[in-house]
Amino acid sequence: MKNLLFAIVGGLLLVLCLSCKPSNNQLITKSFQADTTSLIRNPGMGWTIYDDAGKLVADADEFWEQQDTIARNYATTLYIRWRWSDMEPQEGKYAWNHDPNFQALVQGALDRGLRLAFRVYIASQDNQYESSPGFVFDAGAKYYIEKGVPGDVRSPYPDDPVFQKKFENFIKAFADEFDNASFVNYIDGYNLGWWGEGHHLRFLQPDKKEETFDWIINLYGNSF
Repeated sequence: MKNLLFAIVGGLLLVLCLSCKPSNNQLITKSFQADTTSLIRNPGMGWTIYDDAGKLVADADEFWEQQDTIARNYATTLYIRWRWSDMEPQEGKYAWNHDPNFQALVQGALDRGLRLAFRVYIASQDNQYESSPGFVFDAGAKYYIEKGVPGDVRSPYPDDPVFQKKFENFIKAFADEFDNASFVNYIDGYNLGWWGEGHHLRFLQPDKKEETFDWIINLYGNSF
């Protein structure tokens, strides 16, 4: 056997043999019909469908009625981008334990062979209601005012120690539930600023910016 050609195609190593002849010197030709329609669920690739809760979170029944065909035939991941206040509306009361709609949204993804991804954001700009739960402010976390859909809304300063303690509690509980690579693709490990994208950050103490970045990155890194 001679003249071997190696190629990477679609993540598979193909070994192509040119002029491959068995010992009896008879030339054997093989052909293959390409599969151009099936979904290959490569890790970290493929279509992602979203529930991006800038206004109201999706109703799970309506969401899966609308997305069922796409989810089953094309998608690989459901990306849930929710406010912290949706994930923990009351202190210690987490959506995965107490919110049937969240549970149905997640289960609908798993039933369709999708994996999960998450962003949980805290700033309220452009949102239907405040992205951080009220118990954080009730506990004394300092905040500034941003523009929500219906009017003014509060966002906590990310370097505020009360906010940090409450958010640490949430992330640790979140990790206890979703730090599982068997069905979770990834968790966004930042989530500060407008839409969780780092825009227009404000600090109680501007010289705490780097320290705050280190805090939240290490919080995610040590929890997941």
